[in-house]
Amino acid sequence: MKKILFLGNSFTYFNDLPAQVEKLSGGELLCHSITRGGAYLNAYKTDSDELRIRLDQMLSENDYDYVVLQEQSLNAVIDFEDYLSSVKYIKSLVGKAKVIIYQTWSYAYGSPLLDSTAMSYDEMTDKLESAARMAAEEVDADIVPVGRAFADAVKCGEADELYDADSLHPSGAGTALAAKLFWKYFCENNSLGEHI
Repeated sequence: MKKILFLGNSFTYFNDLPAQVEKLSGGELLCHSITRGGAYLNAYKTDSDELRIRLDQMLSENDYDYVVLQEQSLNAVIDFEDYLSSVKYIKSLVGKAKVIIYQTWSYAYGSPLLDSTAMSYDEMTDKLESAARMAAEEVDADIVPVGRAFADAVKCGEADELYDADSLHPSGAGTALAAKLFWKYFCENNSLGEHI
């Protein structure tokens, strides 16, 4: 049985992504998570932060095969240096566990939330994807390209069902899509993960 630890925020805990991945695996995976609404990965760089304390405890109690990193929805684009330094720092904490970058999605196409970023849907998708690739190169990580799968659905006219009404969080269908991608990565010989 492979052990997976998800580090993230509401993009991970909405609809309980880790539990869905575990269920799809049929007993092949044991998934744990450490999440907090709005959390940035840089929280793990502070010894006294609740997330870091929980991470230290989880790592002392478990030998994880993989640690999945999910950054705040825009930080990888607007402060790449902070994102990269956080990914590197967490990599230094997790020992032999393989780091997986959870590449998230653009805010919903045509939404006021997306308009507030001054980016188009494709721009935000491309920038999130590029940031994930650059970070993955630095730490020899793989990427599970959930954001790209969302963008492909937009091109097919199927994206509306993937977003919650807030144009930000995943709907049940969005989390189910993410869970399938993670399941395929972990259980089908890393077939959908992108190795950098």
